[in-house]
Amino acid sequence: MNFPKLYECDPQKNTECNKRNCGNPCKYTTRKEFSREPSEKMTPELAFMVLDATRRERCEDTPRTRAACNVAQGALYLQMKASPYPDGDENVLACQNCKSGEYLYNEDGNRNSFCGQCGKAIDWGEEADK
Repeated sequence: MNFPKLYECDPQKNTECNKRNCGNPCKYTTRKEFSREPSEKMTPELAFMVLDATRRERCEDTPRTRAACNVAQGALYLQMKASPYPDGDENVLACQNCKSGEYLYNEDGNRNSFCGQCGKAIDWGEEADK
């Protein structure tokens, strides 16, 4: 069967629900304006975990699907912030992903939000200032 996209119904918003619209009173609706707000914001970390092959559920397991999930996971991994670490040279920090310290700063000495070599998001927390 081909069902329309269903959203979790918010009974406070759904003024049209007469317990027969969708067959699941106060559970699902086809109208987005009557839906609940998502309970958790999708972050790169959460999406990365959802796409993990060991946790993936109810997804058609084909080579194409696996490849798409692997590409998406790789892109999400780069968006997950990581703190730079001392790479051995005094006062030089390096990217945790590519181990390069040459591309964390731009030409005028300001810190980059992403590694200039691999694209990994950089978390310049207080630990990096020590």
